[in-house]
Amino acid sequence: MAYNTTDYNCADDGCASLPDYNETIETCGAVGRLGGASTLYLLFCGYGINDPGDTAEWDALVTAGKAARLSNIKLGMAAPSAIESDPTTSCGTKKIINYTRTAQVEDFKVTPDNTYFYSQAKKRDFEGAAFVECTTSGLTALVTFIDADISLAAYRDLPNTNENLQKYVVEISWKDIDDPLQYNFS
Repeated sequence: MAYNTTDYNCADDGCASLPDYNETIETCGAVGRLGGASTLYLLFCGYGINDPGDTAEWDALVTAGKAARLSNIKLGMAAPSAIESDPTTSCGTKKIINYTRTAQVEDFKVTPDNTYFYSQAKKRDFEGAAFVECTTSGLTALVTFIDADISLAAYRDLPNTNENLQKYVVEISWKDIDDPLQYNFS
């Protein structure tokens, strides 16, 4: 009698080779890429994008009412939270099957129109999003594209003193096992 020796605790591609890792920096003198993003595109449901790195395509989607653009904001991505599955055998270990991912936005352009915008935006889902990253001298401009269903939570922060600015605090969330891809942005 033959026994099945398949390791049910390994992913199908658990033993496949990895792509090459690029150990070079784009330009001499650069020590790394600065953080932050200053523009957010929200892609409305039912629409797609051919080239996430194409500024003209994003602008056309905004003009056609198929996407929204939020400029001059503060945006950063938080560390993802792992979603784990129990092992399939008594001796196995838990496996990460997905991640809950979030990005935080601070928008200091508080107006009645923007309050209404965020009140409506948090009631709907989006097809995807793109973060235009802050530029780093000597490095190619990048956009981070999220090709997943997006939900948005938002509120207006009204400080109790006139020493602080009002702002909208926004959290964008989605699920994806992979980090969002980056594209050259031009």
